[in-house]
Amino acid sequence: MNCCMNCFNDIYIKNKIAKSRKEGSCSYCESQNVKVIEVSKLKEGFRFIERMYDCIEEIEVEPSNYDEYENTLVSQIQTDWNIFNEEIGKDSILKLYKDIFEIYDNDYYTDYPVTVINRTFIRFKDMLGLDYADVEWKGFCHYLKHSRRFILDKVGNPFYNSPEYLLTDDVLSELKSTIVKGEKFYRARQSGDEEHVPYSKHEMGAPSDDKAQIGRLNPEGIVYLYTASTRKTAIAEVKPWNDVKVSVAKINIRKDINIIDFSKIPNYKSPFKYFFDNKRKQLKKDYEAISFLISLGGELSKPVNSNKSSLEYIPTQYLTEYILSKGFDGMLFKSSVGEGNNLIIFNPNDARVVGVELFQVKDIKIKISKVF
Repeated sequence: MNCCMNCFNDIYIKNKIAKSRKEGSCSYCESQNVKVIEVSKLKEGFRFIERMYDCIEEIEVEPSNYDEYENTLVSQIQTDWNIFNEEIGKDSILKLYKDIFEIYDNDYYTDYPVTVINRTFIRFKDMLGLDYADVEWKGFCHYLKHSRRFILDKVGNPFYNSPEYLLTDDVLSELKSTIVKGEKFYRARQSGDEEHVPYSKHEMGAPSDDKAQIGRLNPEGIVYLYTASTRKTAIAEVKPWNDVKVSVAKINIRKDINIIDFSKIPNYKSPFKYFFDNKRKQLKKDYEAISFLISLGGELSKPVNSNKSSLEYIPTQYLTEYILSKGFDGMLFKSSVGEGNNLIIFNPNDARVVGVELFQVKDIKIKISKVF
């Protein structure tokens, strides 16, 4: 049986088929005169993926309630990886998957026996322990706040899912982005009710060292410049109320700056990349790093709570200094209160205020969810 590129979304499988010297008809999507390969040539790659799953529950059900596609591992794999092109239909995907493994003997991963059984599969994240990255980050945060803070090494730091271990140069290079000279960002500051003119350019810049208050990313006394990608995001960050007046500065980037962009955390790469590149052992490490980045991205985007102890900000301050030590000029991450992003610039001299406008907030939308 032959399959073609049109059967798949996975770029690595498509590339493998594109290198085939064989042309013909596809047995699954009925494409004609296309490059094809024998489905058995994909068997080892799919076996590699299957090992990331395990069946954890089997429940007998009435045949009328049985969905063959949804009850197979291929459905879970498709949900996690989007490997197959769903335009060919679930029946064709199921047939293709069975043919890859030459399933004719009730393999519990893919086929179903005469007694109809619904199965639940443990997902790849749990099999690989990826949720542990979040647990380790929380443990690392506690360690920084209550055990050891300024000098960490392999002996003193028992946590392997910390910036030094997971934010490797390779990972950082994928998150690296450049803010080019001349790009515009914004910075807001609440004005007094009686004010009819905005703050001056000088007043809208970074504070002096002696006035630098503690923030999520900076310790007290260390000055970074906090900016936002849009005016509305900048205004939302100062948590205004109705009718309050807000001065908004336009910030001009003075030179190209290299930043780490936490707003574009990469997705888990296809397992077929690691299989075809013969780097199978690298998969778990890369997936741990991505899980760690997802945790960090969420941590950076949490709303700032003025009632929190300053200890709560130590882990993210540590992360910031780690990125600074790697030679980067700033960090970009999603705003927790606006639709845009926040940019923190380590050296305020890399930007300048080019104009200030005064706005008045006319409406604030509130979203609520019941917790008890």
